[in-house]
Amino acid sequence: MPSAPRSGGPPSRTIAVLLTAGVASAIAVAAALSFEASARVFRAEKEGQLAAIVAVKVEELARWRAERIADSSAIASDAMLVDSLGRTDVPALQEDLGRWFRGLMGLGDYAAFELLDPAGRVVVATSPPPDDEPQRAAVVATALAARRPTFVDLHRHGESEPQLELVTPVMRRGEPVGALLVRIDPRAYVYPLLRSWPAQGTSAETLLVREDGDALVVLNPVRSRPDAALALRLPAAFATGAAPRRREPEGPELLSAAQPVPHSPWTLIAQVPVAEAFAPLRERLVWTLGLAAALLAAVAAGGGLWWRQRVAGFERQRLVAEAERNAVARRLDRLTRWSRDLVFLTDDAHRIVEVNERAAEALGYTREELLRLAVPDLRDPATVADFPDRVREEMAHGALLFETRYRRKDGSTFPVEVSVHVDEVDGRRLFQGIARDISERVAAEQALRASEAKFRAAFEGARLGVALLDARGAVVEANPALCGMLGRSEAALRGEPLARLVEGGAGAELAAALERLGAGAIETVEGSYRLARAGGGAVDALLRAGALRGADTRWSALAFVEDVSEKRQLQARLQLADRMASLGTLAAGVAHEINNPLAFVLANVDHAAEVLRSAGRDPGVVAALDDARAGAIRVREIVRELRAFSRADAENDSLADVRRAARSAMALAENEIRHRAGIVLSLEAAPPVRGSEHRLGQVALNLLVNAAQAIPEGDAARHTIRVATGTAPDGRAFLEVSDTGAGIAPDLLPRIFDPFFTTKPVGVGTGLGLSICHAIVTGLGGEIRVESALGAGATFRVLLPAAAPDATVGREGGGPATVAPSVPRRGRVVVVDDEPLVGRAVQRVLAAQHDVVVLTAASAALAALAEEPAADVVLCDLMMPGMSGMELHARVRARSPRVADRFVFLTGGAFTAAAREFLDAVPNARIEKPFDPEALRAAVARLVSAPAAERA
Repeated sequence: MPSAPRSGGPPSRTIAVLLTAGVASAIAVAAALSFEASARVFRAEKEGQLAAIVAVKVEELARWRAERIADSSAIASDAMLVDSLGRTDVPALQEDLGRWFRGLMGLGDYAAFELLDPAGRVVVATSPPPDDEPQRAAVVATALAARRPTFVDLHRHGESEPQLELVTPVMRRGEPVGALLVRIDPRAYVYPLLRSWPAQGTSAETLLVREDGDALVVLNPVRSRPDAALALRLPAAFATGAAPRRREPEGPELLSAAQPVPHSPWTLIAQVPVAEAFAPLRERLVWTLGLAAALLAAVAAGGGLWWRQRVAGFERQRLVAEAERNAVARRLDRLTRWSRDLVFLTDDAHRIVEVNERAAEALGYTREELLRLAVPDLRDPATVADFPDRVREEMAHGALLFETRYRRKDGSTFPVEVSVHVDEVDGRRLFQGIARDISERVAAEQALRASEAKFRAAFEGARLGVALLDARGAVVEANPALCGMLGRSEAALRGEPLARLVEGGAGAELAAALERLGAGAIETVEGSYRLARAGGGAVDALLRAGALRGADTRWSALAFVEDVSEKRQLQARLQLADRMASLGTLAAGVAHEINNPLAFVLANVDHAAEVLRSAGRDPGVVAALDDARAGAIRVREIVRELRAFSRADAENDSLADVRRAARSAMALAENEIRHRAGIVLSLEAAPPVRGSEHRLGQVALNLLVNAAQAIPEGDAARHTIRVATGTAPDGRAFLEVSDTGAGIAPDLLPRIFDPFFTTKPVGVGTGLGLSICHAIVTGLGGEIRVESALGAGATFRVLLPAAAPDATVGREGGGPATVAPSVPRRGRVVVVDDEPLVGRAVQRVLAAQHDVVVLTAASAALAALAEEPAADVVLCDLMMPGMSGMELHARVRARSPRVADRFVFLTGGAFTAAAREFLDAVPNARIEKPFDPEALRAAVARLVSAPAAERA
């Protein structure tokens, strides 16, 4: 304020008046200027307050919308809800979903939940839905097409209260399978938020509007009109700023501020009547004019006005800052109060400005340490390189969801899923991050992938047929083993009911069982079935199916199919082979039993014929006896061949005649051949071979039977079987059997010598014949070759190495050669045989030359030889009841070795292993029953005529 000019005296009145008038004018001008300036500041203050209020509420609305979207997305991704869309016909499941939805309604401002199928039809609802199915179907279609949550703005259904709807797609493996519709009651949160005001007032209020053509539709009730929601329309200019305007033609002038709500069609308008807003300014004018009467009051008023301006500005900043802090605090409190996630708030430089306790606990830092770090400091160094790219994406989209790795204070790392939202508060950019520790999920995913890989490897590599079946029992997937078993591709099997592949009426039974398995009535299905192969034929299979209970509803059962065709054929062949082995043992026993009566029949016939012939009596009777003898000899040869065939362990050390082995086999196979083919023989001399002649006979017999069975019966005149023996160009002996039968396919030739391999039906062949032939021939150092063509018959050629040039062919088991002495001595012969007729027959043959004693028990012979050890020859049966000939020989040897050396064993066939081993071990001669009388006399004469020293 200027000072008055000094004067030597009081100022004049005029000067005083003028000075007073000047001061008064100055005060008036200052007051006017001050009031105008105050009005401008006050207006700016009010506009700033309105803008701050709008910003805070817009932020709250944006957050609220984001939270609803997050809640809806979390509910829509729940596994139970996703699975229910494929199983809604189960009432219990619908009740569970309804109960869950009703529980969720108590956690927020949710009015109702509805689970919809892709066509918009209601599957599960917490309350009866409104009758707006076409509109609902359109909204669902829009949400499913967008594959993201979609808001249906505030609207009414008939006379109902306004409501908001949020439609969220329900996804399964990346594809929408339905939608979750959430009905939100704005009266629970949105309207109270809009009604709240930070200061006392009678007319100030907040309007939520959206554009509707060239006007704005008010979405919430207002004080002057409780029914304004969706009914009140305003000019579009209301959304442009704070210029005073009237909402109604006769209504008061309003001061307003507007701001759009991000990611929504909404605009928020805060308004207050100008009269109410500037009422404090009018009071200030009265106060200012009252004080303007005095200069000091004016100065004080001016100082006070300046001070109030300063305080008002500071208060405005304080209110805005406090509103910002309160908003951040409320947001963080909601996010972090019960969260098990790591929550961060960072500034534009990505420095941490706020963090929850869970983050400090998970990272191993204190809260104070974290507030001194930036986000890159928390990242695993191996993942920091992508941080700038992540920031750019966050800035471009406003939000981002990604996975990375965080590093703890101790240096260890762990995987996290990070959700970042970019917010701007009063021009300041903030980043809100929520990080979730996904270690367990990642481990579970890795375990699942490993399990899937193991399952796939086992599925694809299994030797059993494996199929995944749906609830109908149709094939969803089939492994290569099953495809190969059935001769079909996986594409051909996919979708095919497994029961349809079963032959006969068992298919219907299997279909019913699989249906019960899919319905959960039973847990397993097991049975034997014949499955049809593509192109003909069938597979004997053992099927085992078990129920699968899991989230993947494509699979209902896992079926294992085992091809048991070969196993069953093998079982049948083994049974047949066992019967054949038993038959061989039986044949040996039968041969032994036949040889005893045949021995005395043949001996007695010879004796009778010789007596009649010597006496010259009745030539007709002699001729009849000769015929009977020939028949008996024929029976003897058949029995010998049968016995030789039954011997599985004949020696390989003797010399064998290939030609004689072939004749022996022809005699046994004649009945099998004569109805099928004629026989052509070309049996030339062949060098002797080292081995068992009986084994060679078995080879020839198997080849002849195979040749006969390759030719159908009833056309013997057209078919021939040729048997040839001789010497090969390389000096080896050969045996060749050819036929004019069906021949062998080229792809089967490599397998014909495999054990149990046969092309004959079960019951005809065992698959062992050629395998046995191959084993015998290779065991003798030879080889067996085959030539065949389909329709042209087959030729089997056996090649065996020749024995040493000085070797001679003997008769196996015949004992040393016997030559009768020119002048035989009459000796003492003891015959030991449990068959009395055999003993008497031997006595008749030898009685003319020797003294013969016949005993029918080995025990009696043992006593007789002890009392009178002068026997020249002991003819002893090998197999007798009680004490056998082997045991008798052992006891006699222990007492008198000389007498034991005079034993000659009579055998009808050593059909036991012990008997064969005994005969191989002792040097004594043996004579097979039925015996030749001349051979018997020669053997006895040799021993009787031995030198005395040898007999001693």
